[in-house]
Amino acid sequence: MQSIRETFPSQNRPIENDMLEGGVNRFRSKIDSSRRRESECETPYGQRLLKAALPPLVDGLEAWEKQQEKAPIAGNAYYKLQEIPTKTAAFIALKSILDSITQKRTLASAAVRIGALVEDEIRFAHFSNHPQWQGILQGAKRRESYRKKRYYLIKSEKGEAAKGETDEWERWGTRIKLHVGTVLIDTIRTTTGLIDYVMIATGKRGPARFVTASDKTSEWIEDMMKDNELLCPFWMPLLDFPKQWTDKWSGGYEIESGLPPLPFIKTRDKAFLRENTEPMTDVMNAVNLLQNTPWQINQRVLNVLHETWEQGIDVDGIPQREDEELPPYPSDDCDPIEKKMWKRRAAAIYDHNAATKSRRLLVLNTQWLAKKYRDKKFYLPHQTDFRGRCYAVPSYVNHMGADFQKSLLTFARGEKIKDDNDVEWLAIHGANCYGIKGTFNQRVDWVEENRHNIFKIAKDPMAHVDLWRECDEPFQFLAFCFEWADYMATGVGFMTTLPCAMDASNNGLQLLGVLTRDEPSCIATNVAPSNYPQDIYGIVADKTIEFLKQDGDSDYADKWLAYGVDRSACKRPTMTQSYGSTLYSCRQYISDWYGETSRKKDELPFDETDKFQATAYLAGKVWQGINDVVGKPREAMAWLQSTARILAQEDKPFYWVSPSGFPCHQSYMKWETKSIKTKLGDKIMRVRFREDTDKLCAKRQSQGASPNYIHSLDASILHTTVNQSATNFNVRDFAMVHDSMATHTTKCNELAATIRDVFVKQFTPDLLQELKDSLENEHGVNLDPLPVKGTFDINNIYKSEYIFS
Repeated sequence: MQSIRETFPSQNRPIENDMLEGGVNRFRSKIDSSRRRESECETPYGQRLLKAALPPLVDGLEAWEKQQEKAPIAGNAYYKLQEIPTKTAAFIALKSILDSITQKRTLASAAVRIGALVEDEIRFAHFSNHPQWQGILQGAKRRESYRKKRYYLIKSEKGEAAKGETDEWERWGTRIKLHVGTVLIDTIRTTTGLIDYVMIATGKRGPARFVTASDKTSEWIEDMMKDNELLCPFWMPLLDFPKQWTDKWSGGYEIESGLPPLPFIKTRDKAFLRENTEPMTDVMNAVNLLQNTPWQINQRVLNVLHETWEQGIDVDGIPQREDEELPPYPSDDCDPIEKKMWKRRAAAIYDHNAATKSRRLLVLNTQWLAKKYRDKKFYLPHQTDFRGRCYAVPSYVNHMGADFQKSLLTFARGEKIKDDNDVEWLAIHGANCYGIKGTFNQRVDWVEENRHNIFKIAKDPMAHVDLWRECDEPFQFLAFCFEWADYMATGVGFMTTLPCAMDASNNGLQLLGVLTRDEPSCIATNVAPSNYPQDIYGIVADKTIEFLKQDGDSDYADKWLAYGVDRSACKRPTMTQSYGSTLYSCRQYISDWYGETSRKKDELPFDETDKFQATAYLAGKVWQGINDVVGKPREAMAWLQSTARILAQEDKPFYWVSPSGFPCHQSYMKWETKSIKTKLGDKIMRVRFREDTDKLCAKRQSQGASPNYIHSLDASILHTTVNQSATNFNVRDFAMVHDSMATHTTKCNELAATIRDVFVKQFTPDLLQELKDSLENEHGVNLDPLPVKGTFDINNIYKSEYIFS
């Protein structure tokens, strides 16, 4: 029997060459950028050299200092270096040399530079005794370059010295800097062999001594670059069928063209990958079905994305093209509290602008790659992570990214709309994208009631951008509008290509609820049947409001009630509950939510003086609301955590095979941490070298147990759903994102039925009991008793309309 690749001639070779060339160019571009910025320590070879050379350099410098104790010949350098920890001085000098290791620099200039850096470290260590040091340091860290950080600290130090709050620093002369730097450079040369001195003519002044990489170092750097640049291709979509997965070592892309082999499981634990013998037949079959789905670019959405970006139109999910401006700097004679508040506001804007830069690049890169494929049919090779979760390998253009990225893709194969049921699923998808949360009938009715606006958007989306830009998923809703208008113009028989998704209601809590047969959490997450879909985020929000009202004496409570606490405030804290989130992370999510929503309001209840306390207060109420809704799922999480901890204390990994046959191996090792702390550095305030030991870390094992086990179960549901949908109902096209499953509207009924069937059959066995028995038998340990199960009848899932909706 011929394989797919033998049946269809491959068009992938040009793309595979582009991937190799793109990877090489990207790698070299990063190297060139690091060299221009004199930051070669950021490069792969710089990191390796720093890690390898630092220990012998520290030993050599300590030996030099002992030799100088008796008769300090190099007096200036010796006495100055006594004021700084040896490890810190060694790190500063080595980093300075490695940052320009491939360049030539005169010994004098290199030495003065290192001497100045050492002086800065000693100077700032002295200043760090100031009571306001931590706040001043935070201000320095927000500056982009070492020069700006240094200027900020020195300016602050001089200001405090003028007020008599600290001693004025006595600056080192060039001679002292030269002496200190020369000692450190020569110690690097003699202990590491990384550098040499060479004499080079410099014109009228005659030859000068330069510091340069030794021949051996230069050769090693070149060899490492040649090896690494071919190992990091820029993975792109393929124009023909991907290589089918038949073993765990190579698939997705052909390696004959020079691409490195892509393993089936993306993991650093290659030893486990070699030793494990699970066949993973069903899992590989599911992944092959996913990557055999042909795609095309939705050109109308791409055009609108381009227009909104070029015109700077505000659409949810798309970053602004320009940075947000800082507020006016207060006058010199202003109140100190006002100046402090300005600094906090400016810091928040700075952080927002920094985060926005990467989002801008995402939009630009996505547009670039989408334009490259805009007239082509293409495929997205897939692989799994160590829990079995499936991921598209190519970046930017795939169905697993942000809203605007998902909206750019449609299936390349069309399916004919046959009846009202197909139309209803298309309408439900459109309502979901807009953010309508009612019953299926209410969502269909909403589309009918808003058909005129939908037609307006489809006809001229830029003229009617206000109708769609603030909905839940604006660009996916735009794609729906185009599809709906086309269907209405054609009627039954229309060939639809739009992926229609059905999402789980907080899948992590769903799975924990089913595992424990907990009726309340099954009801709250739509696992249990109901006439109206439950909204667990809204339920938690209602509980939070109830607790706020009970706390009537609190000024914070009144202000939060007036501000408005809705489901969006509670969504992330609730969503991450089943994955081991904490009250601390809850406060951060509340702070992020307040930061986003406050940008759209004119008057705010909290400013920089009390924002932290206010968000911490609300986080406590949200956390209380979550715990009030979620009961037994927390007990299951605690059992998984204690199980992994007990095993780790016996130095046993947490291993299980998922219901779909995927081998899951969690082994977080203890780190041996060697740290060097500097007061200020170029992006590196503390340098840690982490090396895995051969001992398991009980804390990390415990923290990872619940999220990793739950993710393996949702991955298993996906694997089995894909296989059964293809086998039983001839579903050929899939757009699967963990707990969001999509196919053609014409196959949504079949996909929905399959999900429910898989849920029931996967969870009919007592999975936690099976896990407990397996681990106890394998390792001879006694694990904690399992949580007492609730009364939920798992067969009721067959009647649940909204478990995935």
